[in-house]
Amino acid sequence: MLSRPLSLRGLLPSDFNFLKSIENDVRLWHLSDTPGPFTDVELIDHIEEFRTASPDSSQRRFVLTDTLKTPIGFVDLYSVHPSQKHANVGIVIADGYRQQGHGLQALKLLEITAFKQLKINTLYAEVGIDNSASIRLFQKAGFAQADTATRMNIHKFALQECIYFQKKNTHV
Repeated sequence: MLSRPLSLRGLLPSDFNFLKSIENDVRLWHLSDTPGPFTDVELIDHIEEFRTASPDSSQRRFVLTDTLKTPIGFVDLYSVHPSQKHANVGIVIADGYRQQGHGLQALKLLEITAFKQLKINTLYAEVGIDNSASIRLFQKAGFAQADTATRMNIHKFALQECIYFQKKNTHV
């Protein structure tokens, strides 16, 4: 299915309710290192941190919006190392918008920002081996499997196999 054109923008105070619905969705916590629910104050602080972050910040959050400017997901760059020219990628698409090509489009938009504007040379993603949707997404977006590892999943209180993907900027 072809998705409609999407865009990325920075986090705004008006994104508070959408941010809260994603960050405090217990069904998503096992996919990240989110330790538990965020308070309203923490989320307001989170928005302000991203809005006022310096260009050298080690983390950037982008809001994925549809043609009506409705937020439908987030894509993050984290562990950004400008001197080493690499960053990790995180992505979440809201319920009701999944399996429609939005994730792939979001990654393509993020690549433009990372590779052209931020001068990043390599993007990395860590995906749990049981997250088949994300594995397919990163493969479809041209990320290559770089490695596998075992890490602690704080929500399952167990070790979890992860796949590490990478995508290099071929226009360097």
